Amino acid sequence: MEILNQDAAPDCDCEFLKEQTLRAVLPKSYPFSSDLNALNLAELTKYPYILLEEGLHSESLSQFKSAGLKPHIKMRLHDSFSTLLMVEQGLGYTIMPVDQALDDHHQIRILPTSPIITRKIGILS
Repeated sequence: MEILNQDAAPDCDCEFLKEQTLRAVLPKSYPFSSDLNALNLAELTKYPYILLEEGLHSESLSQFKSAGLKPHIKMRLHDSFSTLLMVEQGLGYTIMPVDQALDDHHQIRILPTSPIITRKIGILS
């Protein structure tokens, strides 16, 4: 059994499990209002982006591209925990699927993006 991102392999025969929402994960030092409902992708291009690479397809990069935007990629990492530590140290922001409660345990802020970024998770048949 193999779990995959259905957006990365649209022609594969797989069973849909769920849709995940990706959120912006920011250092607490970033100057965004605490009552902000969502971060516009255009606003995020002003800051260094720590790209969490999870395979051949990146939902966040696809969303930036479809909006005609180019993020300022500072580094590319393959581990979500390392990515969170880099964000926590103020080296940039990331966009990833995270639980809102995570910001209670790290020096980070988690906000939805505008537009919303999602991915479909499935099991390869």
